[in-house]
Amino acid sequence: MIERGTIAINRLTGSRWEVLEGAAETGSCGFSIKITCQPRAAPDVSEHVHLDWDETFEILSGHATYSLQGEAYTAVAGDTLEMPPRQSHVHPWNDGDEPLVYIQRARFPAPQPGAFEETFGVILTLFGMAAKPGLLNRRGMPRDLLAFAAMGRAFGRYRNYDAAVPILLQRAASATLGRLAEARGIPAINPAYIDLARPGPGE
Repeated sequence: MIERGTIAINRLTGSRWEVLEGAAETGSCGFSIKITCQPRAAPDVSEHVHLDWDETFEILSGHATYSLQGEAYTAVAGDTLEMPPRQSHVHPWNDGDEPLVYIQRARFPAPQPGAFEETFGVILTLFGMAAKPGLLNRRGMPRDLLAFAAMGRAFGRYRNYDAAVPILLQRAASATLGRLAEARGIPAINPAYIDLARPGPGE
């Protein structure tokens, strides 16, 4: 179960994610996560767009780069970044030599039961898959087409999409390949990989 206090490690970048607020704390209207990024690490999540969600990123320490509508910007401790709905973006990543720490807050315009648990569950699955060489491509997404479609279907349920692929094409893939993945029992959220994302001793 993904709830307040859940901690995960991105096995590709080394970033540490800690849930500060989940569905229980926000009434299914959003979430808050504290994220610690390692020096010079790549972004945890590829460029994407939320049609409904409003996101802010409060930089607590370190130096960050982020992308909004295809333009790169920098941020430092004390800055709060706003990423409104329908604007493609990449979350802050660490371009400095010290850890980058920030709080990501997402707010939904109305309650979306299951949104946090499902989307964060997919992300944790990806974090764990990174521990197995060859499962993910250079963008951190599954190489297996049906696994990719299953995850896209999960994100699409809450109108969240990859910015590199037209939304109409993603919706079509969700309705076809996504349904096929479900029929074949290919999950968007895999507990075995989520376990690999859990921190070990000393992490």
